[in-house]
Amino acid sequence: MPFVHAARGTDPCNPGKVGAGTHRAGTRVEPMVPLAHAHTVHVPIGVGTIEGTLAIPAHARGVVVFAQEGAGTRYSLRNVAIARPLHERGFGTLLLDLLTATEDHEPPWSSSVRGDVALLARRLVAAAAFLALERSTLGRGRGCYGGGNGAAAALIAAARAPERFKAIVSRGGYVGTASGVVTRVEAPTLLIVGDSDEDLRLSNAELFTHLHAPKELLVVDGATQMFERAEALEEIARATAEWFERFLGGGVGRERIEA
Repeated sequence: MPFVHAARGTDPCNPGKVGAGTHRAGTRVEPMVPLAHAHTVHVPIGVGTIEGTLAIPAHARGVVVFAQEGAGTRYSLRNVAIARPLHERGFGTLLLDLLTATEDHEPPWSSSVRGDVALLARRLVAAAAFLALERSTLGRGRGCYGGGNGAAAALIAAARAPERFKAIVSRGGYVGTASGVVTRVEAPTLLIVGDSDEDLRLSNAELFTHLHAPKELLVVDGATQMFERAEALEEIARATAEWFERFLGGGVGRERIEA
């Protein structure tokens, strides 16, 4: 089956189309998803849509939503490295941009959306509702993987709509903004931080003590929030795949869909 080789910021559904994130990097990456499985979707968010890349293998065991706070950043090298072992284990992925292209082009210091984790969480819930009705993902359990503000949004979404996500993985998450709701999170949660980023390590350790759901805290030796080292990224990819296999690997099931 043919695969797409995508540069960072390149749409794997259309290799000639360059996404909004290409100005940040031009590094080529390894094959990402089978062409036959990947297509672009537009998730309704009330006043418009946000864009994602949905890849669902045959007989998928579940689907993992990747929460990214910038438009076009869903094709990053880190996301590709995390998505690949999930595909190999039979999980689908929705690589989702939580910002619209217009919002992403606003200067960071003037943007009212980029740091609004409550708004980003509502968009994640909207994405989960979209997947609940999408033919290829109907009845399949959903998990969420996020970094930075996307991780905080994932925790808030899981707290506010516990039926929408069955498992959460946070990688280098700014989770302090979710501290007010974390006791309501029912989804098993894996927190991943680098031991070289003391502030994030301490904030994740503090949040960990308040989680009542099944939980683990993975501290990656010698890693910063960006996890630049290949060994660190491989460790994260393996831990993430194992977490979703453990808590999301039940295959097709029934769920309650709210209007």
